[in-house]
Amino acid sequence: MNEVNKALLVGINHYDHLNKLNGCVADAQAMEKVLSRHDDGSVNFHCKTLTTGNRNFRITEAQLRKEIREFFQGVGDIALFYFSGHGSEDNLGGYLAVQDSEKHSLGISFTELLQVAQQCVEFREIFIILDCCYSGKISPPNDPGPMGGMLLPRKGISILTASRPEQYSMERGGRGVFTRILEKGLEGNAANLLGHVTAAGLFHYADQMLGPFKQRPMFKAHVSGFKILRQCASQVYLEELRRLPEFFATEDTEMPLDPSYAPESASPHEAHQRVFGQLRRLVQAGLVEPLGVDELADAAQRSKSCRLTSQGKLYWTVAKEGRI
Repeated sequence: MNEVNKALLVGINHYDHLNKLNGCVADAQAMEKVLSRHDDGSVNFHCKTLTTGNRNFRITEAQLRKEIREFFQGVGDIALFYFSGHGSEDNLGGYLAVQDSEKHSLGISFTELLQVAQQCVEFREIFIILDCCYSGKISPPNDPGPMGGMLLPRKGISILTASRPEQYSMERGGRGVFTRILEKGLEGNAANLLGHVTAAGLFHYADQMLGPFKQRPMFKAHVSGFKILRQCASQVYLEELRRLPEFFATEDTEMPLDPSYAPESASPHEAHQRVFGQLRRLVQAGLVEPLGVDELADAAQRSKSCRLTSQGKLYWTVAKEGRI
């Protein structure tokens, strides 16, 4: 049975009582585009996208509550909920602001959103992404503090927020700053060597891209492993990773080279030339480095060696244990 990934994507620009936003609809549409297909064009997430600007449809508190409950009653592998819009707060916590939000009715509380998600048992993994002000306030029931303290009761939930509990989430150039970073991450900037983009990888990428004094993303997860959110082009072939223990007997082995490996060798060796091509891709991926020179071709011409980098040693261990 094929695994089914589903996403509910919400973007609200237009509000009855709050300032109009500019980038939230575009953000939700961009997330739909990048999540719907893997890099090779194969189907990924089945998306339902709710946006404002249509006179015949409004994202009110009642409507969004209905959509959220119906979404988490579904069945599948990954359930991804994404919200881009205003966030609001009071002394009880944070809220997803909806079109009819007002002073005494702020919207869907973060607590309610999590309670509904935690009751969902038909999805193996749930990923919640909030691009709104005060999004870091989201906390599990009975959690002593925003995004901290006890682990989520329901295993399989990950939460990624655009900002800390006290921070705003910014727009720039008609888009949300945070979501534009997520979009680039999903397109491949957050992928590992095998082209896998995960929730943890997205957070790591966003954390690097957002400056230390601006809005800061937050991440919390109660999972034993991360599922692939999107498959992008891999930097190396699996078979080449599996051959690392063949090239390097131990993680500290230095592999000797000679001119027969070099691409423009006067006395080329066919098998060595094939190995050199694989080693060059491993160098480009940051797994192998030449010794004493900058380029692998120079190392071959000058009969020097190459060795595993720190990251290369990690993949060597995984390959040695047969886990690739």
